[in-house]
Amino acid sequence: MTLCCREYESWILKNLLGEHFIIVHGPRWSGKSYFVQKVLESTDWNYIIIDAHEAWKEKKSWLERKIVSDIVESAKQDKPLGAVKDIRGVSLSTNNIKNFDDVLESIDDDVYFVFDHAEFLRFARGVDFRESFQDKIDERGNIHFIFVPRGTGELIKWLGPRDPDSPLFMRYERYIDIDYFSPHDSVNFLENEFERTSIEHDLNELFEAYRFIGGSPVWLKRYSELRVENSPEKALKLLAREVCEKVQSELGKMGRSVNIHLRVLQTIARKTPYDGYTDLKTVYKTFGKKRNEVDKYLKNLIDRGYLKIIFHNAYAIALPIVHRCLSTNIE
Repeated sequence: MTLCCREYESWILKNLLGEHFIIVHGPRWSGKSYFVQKVLESTDWNYIIIDAHEAWKEKKSWLERKIVSDIVESAKQDKPLGAVKDIRGVSLSTNNIKNFDDVLESIDDDVYFVFDHAEFLRFARGVDFRESFQDKIDERGNIHFIFVPRGTGELIKWLGPRDPDSPLFMRYERYIDIDYFSPHDSVNFLENEFERTSIEHDLNELFEAYRFIGGSPVWLKRYSELRVENSPEKALKLLAREVCEKVQSELGKMGRSVNIHLRVLQTIARKTPYDGYTDLKTVYKTFGKKRNEVDKYLKNLIDRGYLKIIFHNAYAIALPIVHRCLSTNIE
């Protein structure tokens, strides 16, 4: 994926570099992680990108151990290992490192710590990462942080920059918004990808792909990859299957409430025409649960990026391709 159609956002982030507390927000599958990595690669900044979800997936609540171990090994070998997804110019001044605070104290140069899927840090046992962040943010020294969420709502709630009970309350955070591509940018993006891989296409295919997929750079990129060996129709069908599997996998991690969250999503998808919305009364009536329970599930799904608010008490599925997965059976 290139940084096509992200020129303005790149300019914004480059102007924010030097700040100590940056939050990248935007909907699910809008390409936030890739965007931050590519912008940092184009600068002279030293950085390390850590996937908090990867650490949590392997070590669960002991994810601090995983993160610290992978940082130490990645810095030692000067290459990304484990939960560390990229690293440049990071060296540690001591081998006596037992926890994340020790990592921060052992770095003398200016470094950006980028936490991808950062909301998973809240599951760490025995440590509140926010306290470590607070100390370094308050120092305004050589350590800088960029937080990239899977679900923006969950991350903001955990970091708590406006919550008086949070260690990061009033720490002068800066924000950058990475949204879905517009129709124009989506078409330009696909056209660039097709030209790069010499895929024959016409404008009608690009329009149809956008209508089917939406403006997610992640899924538009995947469609262009599938098109290398498939027709447009076959590529879209294969993509829809991948997206459905991804949605089912992510919802499956919600534990015992997975079926209820899925029912809420399917209710909204099946009651919503494409490019339309479903009002809250319809959800209440169809779901048949107490209103406060439905409201809780709606909030969870908005925080995770599956739903978007059209206007007061009106909702829609965030992406057309996810809408299709939820409202129809993909054969």
